[in-house]
Amino acid sequence: MDGTVHITNIAIFHQALEAGDFPVRWTDGFANYGLPMGSFAQQLTSYLGGFLTFFSGDVITAFNWVYVIGTITSVLAFYLFLRLHVSAWPATVGAFLFNFAPYRIINFYIRGALPEYFSSLFVITLLIGFHLYIKKKQLWSLLLITLSTWGLVLSHPMNAITGSVILGPYLLFLLWREKKAFKLLLAVVASIGLGLVLSAYYLIPLLKEVQYLNYGSSSNHYNPSPLSWLNFFSPHWFYYLVQHNEILSRGHFITVGLPEMLLFLAGIGVWIARRIRKQTIDILDVIVVAGGISLFLTTQLADGLYRQIDVLSNIQFPWRMLSTFIFIPGAIAAYGLQKFHWPVIGLVLIILISWMRFPEVYGKNFTDFPQSHYYFTIDNLHTANMNTVWTARTTEYPVEATKVGIIEGEGRISELAVGNSVRKFTVEAKTSLRLVDYTFYFPGWNVYVDGQAQPIEFQDVNYRGVITYRVPVGRHQIEVLFEETKTVKIGNLISLVGWGVFCLFALITLTRTKNFRWLIS
Repeated sequence: MDGTVHITNIAIFHQALEAGDFPVRWTDGFANYGLPMGSFAQQLTSYLGGFLTFFSGDVITAFNWVYVIGTITSVLAFYLFLRLHVSAWPATVGAFLFNFAPYRIINFYIRGALPEYFSSLFVITLLIGFHLYIKKKQLWSLLLITLSTWGLVLSHPMNAITGSVILGPYLLFLLWREKKAFKLLLAVVASIGLGLVLSAYYLIPLLKEVQYLNYGSSSNHYNPSPLSWLNFFSPHWFYYLVQHNEILSRGHFITVGLPEMLLFLAGIGVWIARRIRKQTIDILDVIVVAGGISLFLTTQLADGLYRQIDVLSNIQFPWRMLSTFIFIPGAIAAYGLQKFHWPVIGLVLIILISWMRFPEVYGKNFTDFPQSHYYFTIDNLHTANMNTVWTARTTEYPVEATKVGIIEGEGRISELAVGNSVRKFTVEAKTSLRLVDYTFYFPGWNVYVDGQAQPIEFQDVNYRGVITYRVPVGRHQIEVLFEETKTVKIGNLISLVGWGVFCLFALITLTRTKNFRWLIS
């Protein structure tokens, strides 16, 4: 499913990096005549996969490596988070349950949703950062909060929305009864804000330039697809869903997981008992609240919220809230094992989950495409919503062997050099010419004839959305360049300033931290 999209993202980022483009903005091999996927595609996994392709020589291998990195780091991070609250064995069991959560398996082996899968790492490191700063008073953990915010935004911006379901309650829990809660909160908010500033090179063009895409024509992107009782309690995994004509990939059936639901219900039971006894609020309250909110937001009951709250609608599908619920059963298991001292139960849980989940760790009907398949696509794999408003479907345009052509007048093109975001050539025009660059126009494309900017036409019905321009009689040097717009320059500048502030703060913080003084000794 989405795996092909993200493999292609890695390929087109690798292609742009190989051409010397950094940061990547334009992706020339994507959607027939190219689109600025560097400004819209998920950044971290695309860049990481693009760089790894230089070493692997194969985009699918790089794609798999990114998954491996995401798996190992997120499981280790979740174990370390649990260790802040429980001992080693309960944390081990909790991390195991997290790793084999149904929605993680779905995102890996069925959806191929690499960025969403990878982003869980940064939700966890944010939780760790909150705890280390508020409870341990570790000043350097503000750096971790900033970098985690940056990583979460660049891996999958919409998971900042789903992640807030657990991040918000946990932050309030940590601040509860703290003497200087407001001051601590301000420091955390400032660190998160700095993380957003570091991401400005991506966020500002993403938010501003989306107006040029079909996606930007609507402020609400809710796609009604609530989960039912079958999704919550069915123990079955479907090989395919004939009723939905899903016979090539594994059936796209979102399951919460029966053992996970039973663990959650057990957690609710313990939580209710604790509230009746008016026991001190602890981590279980956070876990149950976050789990309850995340599951509620997957149901039909939350339909009105998605329709009224545009920010919430950006996750598109309600079941994406399971990207938060994947933390809940493992955390409840760890809490229970710690509280009730049942080490054998932990082993039983590992055996049970292994028996139920290991058979589901497989893909289905992979196709072995040549590498070129991922470096050039005719269709916009991110759907027509990501086409510019002034173009038709990308598949309606003929595939052209060359990027540049003469469509009116008589002349000759020579010394043509085509890069990812640049074309340079000489033209000898016997008459006034009209040239075409088989590239979908987007703000940032400019044409220079002998160094002088020329107007671009892109609304001709015969070349809808495609760059065309005119050249006078004579011999001329032509440059067609994709350059930074004012919006992009502002985003870059804000990010640059942010990194300067971050580096200065890091230097001051680490030199004042005992464990890091070796850096300047």
